[in-house]
Amino acid sequence: MHYISTKEAAEKWGVSARNVQRLLMQGRLAGAKKYGNYWMIPADSEKPQDPRRARKRAATRPFYTLPRQCPLLIMTTLYTVPGSADAVTESLAYDAEAQTLFRMELTFLRGDIDGASALLDTLPLDAARPDLFSAIAFWRCMCALHRSDVQAWLFYKQKLQQMTCRTEWEAAQRDFWLGSTDLALYDVNSLPDWFCAGDFDPLPKDAYPTARFSYIKYAILTNQNAQAALLVKPLLSECRAEGALVAEIYGRAIIATSFLEYGDMPAAIKEIDRAIELALPDRLYAPLADYRDNLGTLLDERLALTDKEALKAVKALSKQVSVGWAALNRELRGLINTTNLTQQEHHAAKLAVKGLTNAEIAERMHVSVNTIKRYISEAISKTGARDRSELVKYLAMEFLVE
Repeated sequence: MHYISTKEAAEKWGVSARNVQRLLMQGRLAGAKKYGNYWMIPADSEKPQDPRRARKRAATRPFYTLPRQCPLLIMTTLYTVPGSADAVTESLAYDAEAQTLFRMELTFLRGDIDGASALLDTLPLDAARPDLFSAIAFWRCMCALHRSDVQAWLFYKQKLQQMTCRTEWEAAQRDFWLGSTDLALYDVNSLPDWFCAGDFDPLPKDAYPTARFSYIKYAILTNQNAQAALLVKPLLSECRAEGALVAEIYGRAIIATSFLEYGDMPAAIKEIDRAIELALPDRLYAPLADYRDNLGTLLDERLALTDKEALKAVKALSKQVSVGWAALNRELRGLINTTNLTQQEHHAAKLAVKGLTNAEIAERMHVSVNTIKRYISEAISKTGARDRSELVKYLAMEFLVE
């Protein structure tokens, strides 16, 4: 067999000698031999393809190209230990796009929506990378929600809807992420039927933590009874067992709202305290802010005992998401709703339209009956509703299933 030197191989392939040496050290040149300090390379060797370029040019395009088979990297088991988010970000240095995506997701969950949007600007909306494409479209919609940007929401949701799918399996992935996008608006109508039936099999296992949280939210929204939270609570144990940290935080926050709504204060406190314990080491304020309106004064009270600076950040972010949520619903659903209600007025009004008496509402909110009467009177006055039963038309966090 005829051999050539490192220099000759570099000239043959049009690359630097250092690149050839790197390929040799990685063992990617079959048949190469080393004699002392010199390498001898079979003369008929072909230059190995760059795997990153091969990935983009592949005839059979892979759906998942990120380090986990789930577009929302921060929801996977890449991140399992409270306080380790920045270290996880650094550990992804070997994949620049994955690292930027994870950093963007972390920035978003910390409440810096402008910073997250700026990082999204650096990522390519590349149809040849369906998982990255899905992630960018999803997070663009979440940023649009916070910014009350209806046009951006519609644009990126349409991008996701129009994503080319080559197989039924790919279409199932797209449909799940579309449904998850609408679920942020409490709209369950676009979730796939298989998902609503509790079947996660069409998804890769890396996406199961996200699916569990989404299913918890779906089940509580569509089963308005005291048992809903108890039925889905085992899904939290599965998230905890595999270390899916962010999914567990979101799941506990939404389950706490259900326990609170049906009068189980000790259970609600237990869930929200655990969510706070997991979220604060990395300053993950978004999962708490998203459900602050639904938790009445409970979240504020528990955060005040733990971290008053975190409470300020969560309050500010909660106001931003509430305004954005209401704006999108006004435009997309044709709803008449308002963000002028105080947190207490909103919570009292929500319980009133569910049929609770003033005394029952007062007991749940730990205030007097006269205070509840005032809250509901203010809610009726501010919204223009004729009576307490008509308030449901105006509540900014009450869009469920029509």
